[in-house]
Amino acid sequence: MKEFIEILEKLKGKKTLVLCHDDADNDAIGAGFAMAELTKGTLAVPQRISEHALELINKLAARVEVNPNSQEYELVIVVDTADSQQLPNIALDEYLLIDHHRNNLLVENSKANIYHLVDSTCQLVYHLYKEMEESLTPAVALALAAGILGDTVGLTKASNKAIIDLGNILQDGNIGYSTVLNTFKISGKIERLQKLKAATSGEVHEFLDCVLIYCRPDKNFLFYVATMFLELGTDLALVSYQEDGWIHLRLVKSNQCITNHNVSEIVKKASEGMTVENFWGDQYFAGFKGQGDYDQLIKNIFEEIKRVSEQKED
Repeated sequence: MKEFIEILEKLKGKKTLVLCHDDADNDAIGAGFAMAELTKGTLAVPQRISEHALELINKLAARVEVNPNSQEYELVIVVDTADSQQLPNIALDEYLLIDHHRNNLLVENSKANIYHLVDSTCQLVYHLYKEMEESLTPAVALALAAGILGDTVGLTKASNKAIIDLGNILQDGNIGYSTVLNTFKISGKIERLQKLKAATSGEVHEFLDCVLIYCRPDKNFLFYVATMFLELGTDLALVSYQEDGWIHLRLVKSNQCITNHNVSEIVKKASEGMTVENFWGDQYFAGFKGQGDYDQLIKNIFEEIKRVSEQKED
């Protein structure tokens, strides 16, 4: 963190871009907003903001630039991003990085980074504020708290450390927990409706060593729907939708699952030959955005899952 802070202080006042991953969620927007406030920089996303993060942006009255030209800035700070594939059409040269994801591919080439495997990137930004002895405004506190709630699914998956950090953020920013919960009122209702629709339309598929649930939500709540299926006990959750010719897909594996399925490798192999704009993940999570034959992609994923299952049996 020391090197990171030294660069921030050296470039203080320079034109700064704070860049979130595409389809930015509450953790990305929360961390990005806080860093933009700290550096007086521009908050941006490559192409779009996830639907469930729009309410937070409205509450913060935040301005978010879309498809920025990173070459126009003297300092670029990338937040909550593990792979350049999550930054379509963005040229990355020199950059600072703040992230919490496992298997981050951007750490090595960053000028400096704050990288720890905690529950959310917003926690790392909070500790940066503390280290720099910067006070939290109510807006920054709201942003960071909302990010923690988002990535821990309403604290249902939170570590003790995340809960402690959340409490300190609320206290330091002089806001109440109810203020943060109010940020999720509308999106929470939409999320529940999407979960209910998904639960009644999900298809259960059994393989030799695992169970998969597949469905096509009609809104961009893929992460939350996939998480719901994992909580219901499935080993793998495949959720996807199409919009304007683009396929958006997530394949997620339960961390309780002991099979050999590496979901990132499965989606990578299944999407060979397709136009891929955005792809990231690891053995437990795969995100994909691309163009091609939707039905063929789903078929390829099923076939690859079956192949891995049968390979294990052999």
